[in-house]
Amino acid sequence: MITYGSGAPFNVIDATQGFQPTVIKEGFFRHLPPFRQVDMRLQKFIHFGKDREFGLSFEVFNLFNRTNFGGANNFFGPGDVIKLEPNSLAGPPRTFQIGANVRF
Repeated sequence: MITYGSGAPFNVIDATQGFQPTVIKEGFFRHLPPFRQVDMRLQKFIHFGKDREFGLSFEVFNLFNRTNFGGANNFFGPGDVIKLEPNSLAGPPRTFQIGANVRF
């Protein structure tokens, strides 16, 4: 399964000129880098008996271990340089899962 999303928007508060309400700029929307994730599942069923089967599954989430961001620096005060850098993650790092089931 492939998941793709355009970068999530976030709001920036620019108070580099001071903290008075007349000089603080709100809005100034920016977008994070795009979210991209590839998940894969392999499954095998083994039939036994009349109506029974045993299943094994192996799953990988975020197959290519892509770093997807969920937030960014969004407040800048006097003396700060406005540097819009992502600062939190969205989604898991590469993760594996193994499962089994029986149908009867």
